[in-house]
Amino acid sequence: MSGVPTEFSLSYNSDVISDALSYSVRAQITLSGKLLYTSTTANPVLTRGAGDHVDIIVQRVASQTSILGTSWIVEQVGGETVTLDRPQTIQFGQDGSLAVFGGCNQFKGNFDNNVGRFALSRGMAGTLMACPKAINMLETRFIDLLQQAERIDNDGSVLVLSAEDGTVLVLARADG
Repeated sequence: MSGVPTEFSLSYNSDVISDALSYSVRAQITLSGKLLYTSTTANPVLTRGAGDHVDIIVQRVASQTSILGTSWIVEQVGGETVTLDRPQTIQFGQDGSLAVFGGCNQFKGNFDNNVGRFALSRGMAGTLMACPKAINMLETRFIDLLQQAERIDNDGSVLVLSAEDGTVLVLARADG
């Protein structure tokens, strides 16, 4: 899934649907078995005038796990899997500092994480190593998407940085 809205369809056997009963659907979005989003309202379908089409709104599930003090290994950038000999990483300091390895260069900056909201300082400092063009392009995209992130979620093992509209920009796993 790269954004919202996302269309879906469910198959069902119409022979077992009874007009005397009520039916509803709900939605959950998980990543590696961890719940990230869930519907919070009943969504009636099929009987009692409900029809066979429904719009489901899901809400982000709040995480109680801190991102601080964990090294996160980047697995996806902009929906594309990243595989490098030395993986891209993100580390969040207790003091609001941020350390990033982009694949070739090191970057430092600051971040603000306030109840699921995320903001990265625009003035990140970094090294200027000579890197292969392909790694340079991956690194530039990674840093650009980090700076666009507005939401942050994690479950202790998976970190998701996303745009306000829910588009996943960076997905990382806890190192270790």
